[in-house]
Amino acid sequence: MNPSIRTKCFFEIEIQGDQKLGSIQFELYDDIVPRTCANFAELCRGYNSLSYKNTSFHRIVSGYWCQGGDVTKFNGSGGRSIYGESFEHENYNLRHAGPGVLSMCSETENASNSKFNLTFRKLETVNGKYVVFGKVIAGLSNIYKIEEFGTKTGKPFKTIIISNCGILLRHKKKKIK
Repeated sequence: MNPSIRTKCFFEIEIQGDQKLGSIQFELYDDIVPRTCANFAELCRGYNSLSYKNTSFHRIVSGYWCQGGDVTKFNGSGGRSIYGESFEHENYNLRHAGPGVLSMCSETENASNSKFNLTFRKLETVNGKYVVFGKVIAGLSNIYKIEEFGTKTGKPFKTIIISNCGILLRHKKKKIK
């Protein structure tokens, strides 16, 4: 697939109730993991009252990655996909090859819901465990603003939220079952 026609989404991030940190734009690999990308894009857009809007990065591990996307309990213990509670992993063809890689958190050995990982660096140790489905294409410096609020244990010392999100460009897709 021509990367210029892949789905593009965005997040606006802020310290909750305090200051805007900037925006991040993502390109999704619809051609490689279409169900995973559709799930993420729909949650950016808002789907049946489920949305990434106003959710937090519940885990921020400095030097590693941040995790967000709990659209049900908002603390990292919940989450739900557009397909139901969770959906099966599609494949592990892509790698956590550098900073700004998007992958799904795993709820079970072979299933994900709405929660995602966003890398601060190359993470070879997690390849084959989490489905990579996108990358940052604009606002990469803003992921490091998120990282500033992380700790080695992952508990952020301030609440960083996705204050707005959506789809910038939608890949015309075949119907996905």
